[in-house]
Amino acid sequence: MHINTSAKGIELTGAIREYGERKILALHRFFKNASEVHATLVVGKETAHHKEGEVFMADATLSVDGREYHSDEVASDLYAAMDKVQSELERIITTSKAKQESRFRRGGRRIKEAIHNLYSRY
Repeated sequence: MHINTSAKGIELTGAIREYGERKILALHRFFKNASEVHATLVVGKETAHHKEGEVFMADATLSVDGREYHSDEVASDLYAAMDKVQSELERIITTSKAKQESRFRRGGRRIKEAIHNLYSRY
């Protein structure tokens, strides 16, 4: 897995980079059979426009064998924003996999019914 990490408006320390990469690497369990996985994580401080106090953002994009999963979250703590991004990406990935499996089963069911109808005539 290749991870690009960058920061906007804050200094990217080793601890921030390590924490973010650990959160993204935790998602690798969903893609054990993937041949190519790229991740981009952008963390930073959001502008104070219409907001009070410090507001941090985390933005992540995963590219897995041609599919893209994206999440961006805002929180009052940088680490909380990265946690939210990981949770949202997990939700998106599991939903996508469930949809894919459901479509596959529906297609199989239709083929089975067509074969059954074909042979029930004889």
